[in-house]
Amino acid sequence: MTIQDLFEPFEDDLQLQSTPRFPTLPIIEWRSAFGDFFFRIKGANPQILWCDLGYTVTPKRPLPPARQTTLTKRVSRAFAGRTFFRVVPFADSDEWALVRPKRALVKSPHQPNGAWWEWNAKFPTWGKTQMQWLSQDSDWFKRWLNDQQSKHESLRSAREVARLSDEERKWAPVIAPVEVRQQWEQLARALQLLTVAPNQSPHQWEIAGKQVQRKVLCLSIDANPYFQNQLPKCILSAALKLRDELTARFAIPVDFSRWRGIEPNGDQQFYVFPLFDLSMDSIHEKMEAALLWRDFLAGSSRRTELEAALNELMQ
Repeated sequence: MTIQDLFEPFEDDLQLQSTPRFPTLPIIEWRSAFGDFFFRIKGANPQILWCDLGYTVTPKRPLPPARQTTLTKRVSRAFAGRTFFRVVPFADSDEWALVRPKRALVKSPHQPNGAWWEWNAKFPTWGKTQMQWLSQDSDWFKRWLNDQQSKHESLRSAREVARLSDEERKWAPVIAPVEVRQQWEQLARALQLLTVAPNQSPHQWEIAGKQVQRKVLCLSIDANPYFQNQLPKCILSAALKLRDELTARFAIPVDFSRWRGIEPNGDQQFYVFPLFDLSMDSIHEKMEAALLWRDFLAGSSRRTELEAALNELMQ
């Protein structure tokens, strides 16, 4: 399936629920595809295609009553609130843009999560004016999208990110050679391994792109509830010392303007890094992690202090 397959009438229809603001809402025709919900007013030009992001519907027909009720409520809210997107395919690829006055995304059929780009229409009023914009003919939108691509670097960046796998997206904001990045990751994973107690679930170390304004890659140990609530203070202090040494000596720059990930529901996704699978950790692996850090600390001006911190983690 391609996005072009959706520019045709849909078999399923749905009567939207009225609201105090909109006492009469239309019947829509709809289809679920690519992890999203696509629809238009029933009988409208098939080239007019809207999308409620991150919502899928079971292929079972007829829909179970509970699913029908949930679907009606959700899409009615999206329609009345004008939170749906207009679908505009790119002429030179199988990707498509999703646009509305205060948000715009790019999606690829090869990746369930889209990528956002910065665009904001400034309408003097809402309601009918916005609806008219979302309902313009496809030729107008194609010209408009071409014009946006020529003007906005953020759209070109979003198209690049839209094609990336989740693993590739994690590294999108990082400005560093691959070999440096890989060595940083090895040390980061080793430090995480050294702070996990036996038979304990892995904990998540993160750097949040829009919450933590950092210029370099840094493990958020001090902001993680796991460290604050479950680790002894001596272990936390030792982990922080080694973390700070890693950040100081491997000052890997990050540029979050290069990061454009979103969650399936369309909200901006926080950049989480790294989350390692430590389910197979063992004493042998921890010894290897300690040896890796011992070699790294050999070149530090604080070697004695930091080796003491490493020994604390090995207790």
